[in-house]
Amino acid sequence: MLETLKELGKLQAIDLEIKNLKEKEEKEKERLYEIGNKIKKIKEEEATFQNYLGLIETKKRQLENELKQMESDKEKSQEKAVRIKTDEEYHAILTEIETKKKIIGDLEEQILEIIEKLESTKKQHENPDGTLKDLETELQKIREALGDKQQDLHLQISNKAKEREAFTKHIPSDILSQYNLLITNRNGIAVVPCKDTICHGCFMGIPHQIYNQLKRGDKLHFCPSCQRFIYYYEFELSTMP
Repeated sequence: MLETLKELGKLQAIDLEIKNLKEKEEKEKERLYEIGNKIKKIKEEEATFQNYLGLIETKKRQLENELKQMESDKEKSQEKAVRIKTDEEYHAILTEIETKKKIIGDLEEQILEIIEKLESTKKQHENPDGTLKDLETELQKIREALGDKQQDLHLQISNKAKEREAFTKHIPSDILSQYNLLITNRNGIAVVPCKDTICHGCFMGIPHQIYNQLKRGDKLHFCPSCQRFIYYYEFELSTMP
């Protein structure tokens, strides 16, 4: 039975290596996903900014058109004032001209405010393209590196899977089924040492009778608490990668 335990220990070491390789692969995928999300967010922010900028530019053009029209109206009023003969009409046209001058002044002030707002907004948002390009370059590099790394990881996983298959042929099917269940439900650890009546899987105590039987190594034993395979700690079992 000690030989069966050794085989289970080697199998566990292989399974843990496969688990570690798959975790590395997942981390690379997560990193790729995170950078992709950053790029997406920057692009969305850039689109929002460009839309906002467009609204400001449109408002500026509207004000400029109003200013141009008001200046044209003022010139017409001034030309009309030259031809007026009565004082009453003259005062009325002067009032009209002054009103238009005030409107022109207000429009010019609004246009200046718009220009300042545009410059300030652009300054706050300067160099977004550089940031986006840097991230896209990094993403492309990671994609290329991930492609190479995935091929290497797949090869290693494939080789380990073949190695695992070879080991399972030497393990009775009922014991292998129990082992596979434990690997799934006990975070990849199914075989653990036991020292001073303490299981090193769950760190709960086991009965002294079972502990004494462990020392003989002639029978498979399970921890009463976590159900893992347990063995006497002085036996040389390779259970970790």
